[in-house]
Amino acid sequence: RIVLTVASASSADVLTAASAEAGGNRVIAKGDSLWALSRLAYGDGSRYAVIFKANRDKIQNPNLIYPGQTFVMPPKAE
Repeated sequence: RIVLTVASASSADVLTAASAEAGGNRVIAKGDSLWALSRLAYGDGSRYAVIFKANRDKIQNPNLIYPGQTFVMPPKAE
């Protein structure tokens, strides 16, 4: 598990980052986006398509995800 220590991060930011780690599931919260989840999980927001493709059955439009949805977060390729 990765522990983030950032002086300006709130505890909610740290929890959000930890729960977006690749290789598990993520329950979408208000304010989440595929870009932000990809940036947290893979270090690169432009890899959002990895999450989109893994959850095609749940996401019709990658710009519209909703709180309460549960997405698979594929593992980060080494």
